[in-house]
This record gives sequence, structure tokens and C-alpha cells, in this order.
Amino acid sequence: GLVPGKTGVSAAAIDITATDNTSIRADAAAAAIAGSAAGTVGISLAVGIASAFNEIANVVDASISNATAVNASGDITIRAHTIGGDIPTATYETATAPAGTVTLKAGDTVRLADSFSGEGEPGRVYRYRGFEADYSSQNGRGDPDASSDDEDTDVEAWESGDDTPYGTTVRVARSHTAGGLAGAIYEWVGDKPGDSSDVELWVENYSDTKRWRLISPDVRNLASEDYSNTDLWELADGTITARVGAAALAGSLAGVFGGAVSGAGAIATNVILSTTSARLDDSTVLSANDVTLAAENKSRIVATVVAASAAVGVGGVAGAGLSIGAAISRNFIGYDQLGEKQRTGVFATVNNSSITATGGLTVSAIADEKIDAFVLAGSVALGGGGVVGLASSGAGVNVVNRIGHEVRATIDGDTRLTAPGSPAGISASSISLLSSDASAINAEAGAVSVAVSIGLTGGSIAVGVALATNEINNVVTAQVTNATRVNSTAGDIS
Repeated sequence: GLVPGKTGVSAAAIDITATDNTSIRADAAAAAIAGSAAGTVGISLAVGIASAFNEIANVVDASISNATAVNASGDITIRAHTIGGDIPTATYETATAPAGTVTLKAGDTVRLADSFSGEGEPGRVYRYRGFEADYSSQNGRGDPDASSDDEDTDVEAWESGDDTPYGTTVRVARSHTAGGLAGAIYEWVGDKPGDSSDVELWVENYSDTKRWRLISPDVRNLASEDYSNTDLWELADGTITARVGAAALAGSLAGVFGGAVSGAGAIATNVILSTTSARLDDSTVLSANDVTLAAENKSRIVATVVAASAAVGVGGVAGAGLSIGAAISRNFIGYDQLGEKQRTGVFATVNNSSITATGGLTVSAIADEKIDAFVLAGSVALGGGGVVGLASSGAGVNVVNRIGHEVRATIDGDTRLTAPGSPAGISASSISLLSSDASAINAEAGAVSVAVSIGLTGGSIAVGVALATNEINNVVTAQVTNATRVNSTAGDIS
């Protein structure tokens, strides 16, 4: 919102607000599979690369400029907000959620109260992913190890200490006729804790309580929920939310020599270069109650980057496998894609202006920017041969997160220079300048590398490297300069 060049502005109250709610949600994925079978020599190569570049560079400006006479019998408020992907109305809020449990649907959002003390980040908004059952009853072939001749599925009863709260779970298909509620989820309870059995899911009677228990995993207690559980929850308030994944699988089988080479790379670069300003420039406020200039930036980057690579080479005499997985995540707020710092930030300024107010003058600039990054690379290589087996595997992760903004709440000059004879100085019952930085970076990076060689003579090399650079380089300033008549008539100047 702008009020430029007005010679006179009079109103009961003046409220100028500029809000930016721009957001980007980007998903990128790549997969490559290569298979080779040969009587003598077999070689396979698979490469998968996924890349994403996202940038937001907006100017959010609320201002009054070059106005010679501004009069308000009430308040004057100039506000600029960059709220990014923030969700104004979440499905639920922990501060007002009903007591006990609620039934969630995939896509429901929950805003955590600032006072939330459980698992999750206070003040953030999380989206419910929905519970995914291990298998469907549709055809009973959910077990990846099952062959066409053996369609039984291994199901296991829950045991205390398991990572998950349930044993094997099955969602009953609508076409299932052997028993059970269509669409419902059942948990296997037909064994002692930790034991398992092979069953034919498509002929199971899920209403048999000796074997199955009806569960309601979407019924959650919002007050005690673990929002850090990424199987069920994801951050939903990202200005930029990027998910990038790459996978590659190469397999080769030959009578004499089998060789496989596989590579997967995932790269994500996310940049926010927005400037948020609330300004009173070269103007004269002749009368007002409270005068408030407030600028706030709540930009968020949520990045998930995963790369997985696997190579298998099997030969009767010699086998060799080479696998490389690499994941790179670069997340910048206030820096361009080359990592060069730019002059962006959060500014609340009174510049070369005079103010006469019966109430208080408040100038505030708040930076509350966040980067959340999860980056993982995995690599597996297997070389198998009757005589010689060679395997080499490498996994690398590089994460660079930088936040660098100027955060300024300032009064610079107290005379409207373009209007000689205009009232000079700043007078209010109290004067407050606040410049605040609550920026934060949360980064998780991991690299897993496995190499296996089989043969009378074998050699294997596995290397995993994870590098993370996190930097917050904000300049935070609250100051009064070039002003000769700044007067608080009742309260403090702070």
C-alpha cells in the first residue's frame, strides 16, 4: 500500500497494509532402472538426476511519502508483512483444539501454539500426511518377496519396543468379500508379540478378532501428538517447499562377467530475496493518536532432498558393481543462487519526517525466518563372481543454509526537507523502536554407503561423506540518527 505525493491526507484513521503470501511448492523426481542378462558378458548402466531451482524476490512496501499534511483523529498504522506460505486458518489449533481425540483426514493442518511443549516446533503449521497401511487386501501380493507361486504375505504381531505402534496393518479393499469393513484398517494380532505368520490376505476374514484388530490410526490427540514424526506429519507453512528425489538401479547377470554402474543425484536450490518495508518518507504528520510502523518477514524454506543408488553385477567368473549417490541442498534467504549476499531485509523507517502524536510512536522490524532441511544420500554396490568380485560405493551429501538480512527500525531525520516552514521534530507520548531477529536453521544430513564383494578374490570400498554449512548473518539495528527534536511527552524513549 502506498500514499505517495499527497499534499494533504485527512481521515478518522489511516491504515495502510501490504501483505505478501507468495509460496512455491515444488516436487521433482527422477528414476532410472537398467537390467542386463547375457550368456557371456553383461553390463548395465543407470543414471537418475533430479534438480529444482526455486526463487522468490518480491518487494513488499507499505508507505506514506512526500505528504505535506497528514491528519488523523485516530491512529495511523503502516504495516508490511511477508508471511510466505503461512496458513491463515489451519484446520485445528492446539491452543483451541477440543479435549481428547479428533479424527484427521490427509491434508488437515494443525497450528502449534507458541507455548506448545511437545514434539514439534511451536508456532509452526503441520500438515497430516495420513496413515498408510502396510498392505491392501485386494490381491494379497503386497509382499515384495512374494513370487507368482507363493502369494502368501508375512505378517507380524506388534512387540513392545518396536519403532511403530502397530503390527502389520492391512487396509480392506472395497472388493473384498471374505469379511471385514471395506476401507477400514486392521492390525495382525494372530501371533505372540514379535512372531509372524504367512497368510493369504485376499481370503482373510478381517472380522475374526482372534487374528485381526480393527484400528483407527487417524484418530489423534492433538495435545500430545508427535509432530516431528515425518511418516505422519510435514511442515505446511513453507514459503518455498521443495521435495527432490532421485533413484537409480542397475543390475547385470552373465555367465562369465557381470558389471553394473549406477548413479543418482538430487539437487535443490531455494532462494528468497524479498524485501519488506514500512515507511514514512519526507512527510509531515500534523495530528494523530498512535502512530505505528511495523514490518515483519516470516519467510520459510522447507527442503527435502533424497538420492538413492544401487548397483549389482553378477558373473560366473567375475562380477563388479559401482554405485554413487549424491544429494545437494542449497537454501538461501538474503543470498542469491551463487551465494552472494544481497541488500534485502526488513525495514521500518521514519525518514526525514516530522510527527505530532498524542499517543505513542512505535517503529518495529521483525525477522522470523526459518530454514528446515532434510538431506539424505544412500548407495549400495554388490559385485559377485565365482573367482573375482569387486564393489565400490560412494554416498555424499552437501547442505548449505544461509540467512542474511538487514533488520532495521530507524528514525533518520526529523524535518521534512522538501517543505520549508513545515513543523519540525517528532513528538509523541512515548517512542519505541524495536528491531528483532528470531531466525533459525534446522538441518539434518546423512550419507549411507555399502559395498559388498563376493568371490575367491574380492575387494570392496565404501565411502560416505556428509557436509553441512549453516550460517545466520543478519544485521539488526534500532537507532535514531540526524534528528534534533525527538520528544516523548509522557513515557520513555526506548
